[in-house]
Amino acid sequence: VATHNCATLLCCDIVDFAHLSKDLASIKIADLLQRLFDKFGELADLQSGHQGRGGWAAWMGSANCIRDQSTDHAKRMAQFGFVAVQAASETLVCEGSPQRGFAQIQMTIHAVPVM
Repeated sequence: VATHNCATLLCCDIVDFAHLSKDLASIKIADLLQRLFDKFGELADLQSGHQGRGGWAAWMGSANCIRDQSTDHAKRMAQFGFVAVQAASETLVCEGSPQRGFAQIQMTIHAVPVM
């Protein structure tokens, strides 16, 4: 079992997701999540050194878990947070209905010991 004295975890989800999922067909929700989480994955690759995973309505990323980033893991995740907010603000909620606007996300970042 690998342990790390300190790693940084980022959890984000879509603001008002429960409301969106009631208003949109399941296929439209799945499309939104796919488009948004694909962007997050690309950004995580560009930030070099943390990985992310998307779930049904949330995306999580980590730094200092796979590679030694002990000097700047928190900074990496904070920088990722800024670009993720920007990416979400450029992602239409529903591509067929631009009047629904763009996605908004909320996130938390934690620097904690992990196993």
